[in-house]
Amino acid sequence: MHPYRDPTEVLAAERCKRLCTTFQRTGACQYGVTCRYSHLTREEEARLQAAAEPVQDPMQAVWELEEMVRRRRNSLRASKLPKGFRFEDLPSSVKRCLDEGNVDDANRG
Repeated sequence: MHPYRDPTEVLAAERCKRLCTTFQRTGACQYGVTCRYSHLTREEEARLQAAAEPVQDPMQAVWELEEMVRRRRNSLRASKLPKGFRFEDLPSSVKRCLDEGNVDDANRG
């Protein structure tokens, strides 16, 4: 929403505004970011609230980051080769990556 502004500032500014009835009703507003009313959804508010809170335990932040990386790696391991690509025709650098278990075995050969 506001990638370069402090989440605390954005949250405070948006909470001071009344909700945009057009945005609530239709999900869009002709004025966009220049609208004088708030377009903040509950999800965005929760995300900003979480981003605005200081980290109490630095190790907790490390654990959360490691968990995000683990989930991302697991999702990548479930990937498959696009239709028409054969494992034998791939460059050796790609084969090495795939040999590490990052592709479904059904796509080989």
